[in-house]
Amino acid sequence: MKKKAIFIVSRNKNFKEIKNNLVLFAGKYCLSEKLEKKLKTKKIKYEFLKNIYNDKKKNLKEFNFCNAVYIKILKELSIQLNKVHNINWTERSWEIFIGPWLNRYVAVINNRLNLLEAANKKYEIVFQKKNRKQILLFSDIFDFTNKSINDKWNNDFIQRLNDIKKTKNLNYEYLKYFKFKDIEKSETFSQKIFFYLKNISNFFFCIFYYFNLNKCVFNRVYFNSTKTVLKLFFKLKEIPTKFYFSEINFKKNFNLKKRENIKINYEVKNYKEKIIRFLLKEMIPTIYLEGFSKLKQTLKSHNVPRNKILIFTRNLWRDDIFKFWIANQVNNRSKLVCGQHGAGYGMFEGTFGDFFETRISNIFFTWGQKEKLSPKIKRGTIPSAIQIIKNKNKKRNLLKTNKILFVGGAKNVFLFRNALFNDNDYSNYIYDFAKNLNTKLYKNLIFKPHPMEHRKNISYTKLISLAFNNKIKILKKKDDLENLILNSKISIFNYLGTEFLKNLALNVPSIYIMPEDEKKFLNKYALKYIKILENSSIIICDGKIAAKFINQNYLEINKWWLSKKTQKSIKIFIKEFANTDQNIYENFENTLLNMKKNI
Repeated sequence: MKKKAIFIVSRNKNFKEIKNNLVLFAGKYCLSEKLEKKLKTKKIKYEFLKNIYNDKKKNLKEFNFCNAVYIKILKELSIQLNKVHNINWTERSWEIFIGPWLNRYVAVINNRLNLLEAANKKYEIVFQKKNRKQILLFSDIFDFTNKSINDKWNNDFIQRLNDIKKTKNLNYEYLKYFKFKDIEKSETFSQKIFFYLKNISNFFFCIFYYFNLNKCVFNRVYFNSTKTVLKLFFKLKEIPTKFYFSEINFKKNFNLKKRENIKINYEVKNYKEKIIRFLLKEMIPTIYLEGFSKLKQTLKSHNVPRNKILIFTRNLWRDDIFKFWIANQVNNRSKLVCGQHGAGYGMFEGTFGDFFETRISNIFFTWGQKEKLSPKIKRGTIPSAIQIIKNKNKKRNLLKTNKILFVGGAKNVFLFRNALFNDNDYSNYIYDFAKNLNTKLYKNLIFKPHPMEHRKNISYTKLISLAFNNKIKILKKKDDLENLILNSKISIFNYLGTEFLKNLALNVPSIYIMPEDEKKFLNKYALKYIKILENSSIIICDGKIAAKFINQNYLEINKWWLSKKTQKSIKIFIKEFANTDQNIYENFENTLLNMKKNI
């Protein structure tokens, strides 16, 4: 007979002792120093669940399993949603609209079931407190994502999954007994006026498309330069336009009758897939069901192109009227071109961006990597802030600055999308860096928090403050990172993001302190290039070594950075992952031009 263990999956602040029970924590993130002292004082035994993320092969298997389930459910759900809404969208249009959420939904449930399975292998799992059953209600992908990284929600949800496993009760009767609060909100007067004025400008822009003078729409392209956008319009022989899409929050009430019309087969052999399918009727966000008619109505009120056109964007993740319009346009045979947004594409073994965006696009543009090129995936540098601040960077060498800029990342302890993942906060790298950095340099060190840190589980701002004993300057997340980078002696990153790649493309002294664990997520192709940067100390996989490197080279950063060895490493890397060659950008322009001719 298995021993009982209290299973704790969140960072529990109100721990109450249950006598004669072992405590099983889902990860080290659950245990604070304060709680650890409390447990030791009361002589309560505890242990940590064996890390389910350490096995790369198993992780890849789970990633591929989620993608396979995603594709199967997408096919079924597309048919069902067409029936419910009395429309005839293609599966591709539905994937554009619901795909990002469906990916997260499948991955989150699969991951929490894996945690539960790992815990139940050794112990009979019990929970601190029996939670009152709550409906798993979401308004959109944003709401779902926020809840899936929330401590309380995860604790409650895993209890719910455990109850389903114990009772084997797979029916929807429980939904009839829930009472729903009114969550619908009408637009304010000022919002209505703002939309009215913007929609007037949309009307005039639409005239160019009505008379076929224009055939291209650009939105969320992140060029960060009006001049660059205008050049692209003129190259394509288009009259410059900029359409406004309202960002109304489509919160609608749960409608059980409407959900009963969604017929998803959950009689499948695989238990995890069975639960994923079963909970879909309850968990699908209201924007895709109850809010769909409001979306259609809102789109009708927008003066936006309806004819067959070419659309270019670099962000199709948000649930809003823009994404809804694109799904509808693609259904009407418009062409969709997507561009890489963020780092990591073509570098990691399992990322949803590489999988999803290439599926929905007619053409997808990368920042340079050649490994997965095909007629559909092309190299084409998309103009961004790199293009703008090159001129600023020329003046950089004239500046005399002592600042060391530490650029913080953003991380969760809970998986919220389909990707290779680990729940390590890597605080040891930060503490090792702080402990070994020359204390005389503390006065020159400034920390810039990630703009999304407030939405994540882990606060690197707190970690940095503790590690450096509150002796360094903490900036606001709204501070302009580009100017900070250009006015610093060197930038230090603790994550592989856009700004690190941008720095290399701009030839700005930078170091990425890369946890060794992160390397195992890279594919063999990317690992080869990462090792090239390691050999030049641009990437350092140890906080202590990184600190000692800064200590030794601080007064002669340029000597290291501008050396032949370092510059050669940078050129090899950026040619593959942050390419700014003019001929590659021209390829991007020419591809759009050729596609426009076939509209």
